[in-house]
Amino acid sequence: CGPPACDRLGYDGEEEVLGKPCVSDVVAEEGRDAMANALEKALKGEETKGLEVPLLCKDGSVECAWQRAV
Repeated sequence: CGPPACDRLGYDGEEEVLGKPCVSDVVAEEGRDAMANALEKALKGEETKGLEVPLLCKDGSVECAWQRAV
C-alpha cells in the first residue's frame, strides 16, 4: 500500500503494512480468492484488468473495492 491507500484504510503509515501478506492481511476474506488468482496470473505475465477487491481497514471494517490491473 502506498501512502494514499494507507491513509484511506486507517493505517498510520506504510510501515504498518509493509511485510504483511497482502492477500491474507489486507484483502477482505470475500476477495482473497480473486486476488490470489490475479497475482498468480500476473506472475505468469498475464494481465488482469478491472479487478475489484474489498480491502480491510485497520479497524476491521471493509473499504470500497480496489480496482486495478495487476
